[in-house]
Amino acid sequence: MVSRSSTDVEYLSLFAATVYILWIQTLLKELSVSHQITIVLCDNLSVVHLAHNSVLHAKSGQMELDMFFVRDKILAKKLLVRHIPGQDQWANLLTKLLSPTRFSFIKTKLNVVDLPLVSHPP
Repeated sequence: MVSRSSTDVEYLSLFAATVYILWIQTLLKELSVSHQITIVLCDNLSVVHLAHNSVLHAKSGQMELDMFFVRDKILAKKLLVRHIPGQDQWANLLTKLLSPTRFSFIKTKLNVVDLPLVSHPP
């Protein structure tokens, strides 16, 4: 697939996340486990705006369907999409090239610790 913008790709990721969230919510309901509204954090402000106002830039048939699907779930209070600045997006630890300082900061926030080296006898 060739995408015209990172917004297209990130919106498709939001759509995929929404599908998984709904599956998990359905599973929890079947197990009689209560849950709160799921908050999805996105560092692309254009995607957040599209999620809340799908009429802005409907691009193609499938993309338009994905946009309305996500917006419908937001209106139904199944999920909430919020913007998070890129520097606060901890998933960047796994997806972006970070400075050593930023890497250490996020690693600490995620409670990732270095394991001690274990030497094995010969």
